[in-house]
Amino acid sequence: MKAGVKRTALAAILAASAAVGGVAPAVASHLNAQKAAKANLLANTSLPAAPILDATLISGPMAAAPLAEAPLAEASLAESPLVEAKDKDKPKTTTTSAKSAKSEPEVPIKIAKTVENSKARLKPDKDAPVKKVIKAGTEVTIVNVEGNWSKTKGGYWLLTDTLKTIKTITPEIAKPTQPVGPPANPGNPAIPKKVLLTYDDCVGNPSKMISVLDYAAAHNIGLMLFPTGECVEKYARWGYDLPDMIRSRGHWVGNHSYSHQELTKLTRAEAKAEILNGPKTNILRPPYGASDDNVKALANSLGYQLMFWTLDTEDWRPGHSASVIANYVVKNARPASNVLMHMQHEGFSTDTLYKIQTGLKARGLQLCAPAKHATPVQVPANFCS
Repeated sequence: MKAGVKRTALAAILAASAAVGGVAPAVASHLNAQKAAKANLLANTSLPAAPILDATLISGPMAAAPLAEAPLAEASLAESPLVEAKDKDKPKTTTTSAKSAKSEPEVPIKIAKTVENSKARLKPDKDAPVKKVIKAGTEVTIVNVEGNWSKTKGGYWLLTDTLKTIKTITPEIAKPTQPVGPPANPGNPAIPKKVLLTYDDCVGNPSKMISVLDYAAAHNIGLMLFPTGECVEKYARWGYDLPDMIRSRGHWVGNHSYSHQELTKLTRAEAKAEILNGPKTNILRPPYGASDDNVKALANSLGYQLMFWTLDTEDWRPGHSASVIANYVVKNARPASNVLMHMQHEGFSTDTLYKIQTGLKARGLQLCAPAKHATPVQVPANFCS
């Protein structure tokens, strides 16, 4: 790809990112829930007791592609896995109830009608208490299926045998759970249209880290990992060069700060230290997605672009198994989605990668591919190919 085209692609990505920078006004009440969940997790894994984080390119100089020379072409979130709106981990969201925290996203997949009186339960289990009986001929919206059980939008599980499907809702036409951004620019072939999987924080198990990285590379899945500086130091104490471990397998490394502090609450000197002591690269994902003009300017001055995310799996929530996380990604991903997960949770597993790749393939979507050789410290504009 010619340098001019790369610059145009990156500029388009940044333009789209800037356009959606304020799309997520409701982004902070599960900040406290996340902090509590993270604190409990870190207490059991000896990771530093600091917040969690997340993903989308916003701006800043990139060594391989000077932005000043690139026209800010129209582009959309749906066109680039690098850009997309700040999601729910950033401060300023509304409080999530305990009930919703334990359930998978309610994305309609079909409309059905009961063919007989159907016993409704709160679990997909015949031994679970019957909470109500839904009369024959009642129309219900199904949001999830497990085995021979179907879950209604109201949260009840019904035996699928008691239902007759009226209409199937494909993921493409289901109500989107993420901001859709500005109009797409399908005429720009330089903008990648694959799905990018990103992982933040740290996994305190080198064997698992190697297993997931090797599996992904062997199955043509390119990952972008955002470890903290403390995570890099931890692996160094165990005799591993974590950034090299990731890059040598064709994956990409981003900076998630040193100790996962909320950069917007630090002084400039403190924030600078957090960034400089994180992994060496040119892409920064601020912890919690917490950013403002000061953080952006500081990051740019240090040679970093900011990356947030478009699809938040909320993999840190209790009960979010590999299947729940994978199903959510498969149902909600679109071309150029930037998916947020965390290395210390169930999304970081070979099982989840298999389920996501298989499910997306069935929908005609592809994941970003790994590089054929070790990746450089500076992430290029066209890294998702």
